[in-house]
Amino acid sequence: FGVWGDWNAATTGAGSTVQQGIVIRFVVPTSVGQGSGSNPVSGGVTWSGAMTGVRFGDAGPGAEVSGDAAMTVDLGGATLDLAFTDIAELGSGTGVGDIGWQGVAMQEGGFRADGLDGRFYGPAHEEAGGVFERDGIAGAFSLGRD
Repeated sequence: FGVWGDWNAATTGAGSTVQQGIVIRFVVPTSVGQGSGSNPVSGGVTWSGAMTGVRFGDAGPGAEVSGDAAMTVDLGGATLDLAFTDIAELGSGTGVGDIGWQGVAMQEGGFRADGLDGRFYGPAHEEAGGVFERDGIAGAFSLGRD
């Protein structure tokens, strides 16, 4: 399962393998596309879309989750706020708490913070996306400029 736009795509895979009799469980979030290479400096300052992920813990990958994603950019300060809300497990519908970052610095078309790695996509920053790991969820997100 995944989320995508015209300029990027994001997905989260999970699985396990056995190596020398040891079970290795993994979660692999991925975000790919045509990066802008620069920060937005004009135009609308909000992007909205979706996130997808997999819960994880000591027992390995768990339930798949999805939710809404929203980002607001401070063009003058070159920072952004990113929030994932209405997150729920796909099978059961069980709600999961919101996840967010505030005041994340933008640099050369990308943005990074603890547990977050994202970038802007498209020649005019039409989209943004990336991967994250926070609060027991590893996942990816894709947003379109409003």
